[in-house]
Amino acid sequence: MGGAYINCYIQFKCFEAAEKLARLLIREYGFIPGKRTDAWVLQKKHLKTKEEKQYYSEAIKYGYSLVFHLWPKDAADAGTDYEKKDVRR
Repeated sequence: MGGAYINCYIQFKCFEAAEKLARLLIREYGFIPGKRTDAWVLQKKHLKTKEEKQYYSEAIKYGYSLVFHLWPKDAADAGTDYEKKDVRR
């Protein structure tokens, strides 16, 4: 596997504790958590897709839901650094 990004749905009032829980769970699944790129509070009424509603419901029921988006080592853009500011072509 070349890498992954993970959407974490965490049911916890304290943001800092929710982030720590997400990092712990990611490690338990054998991944090394990187830096957080975005975070927000979700409200069920704003969810649009069936999948978003499913993950939200799982987080309410079990306390969390993790959605792993994986890509292979030989992916076409595997060598691209999307966080790098100065990209020259």
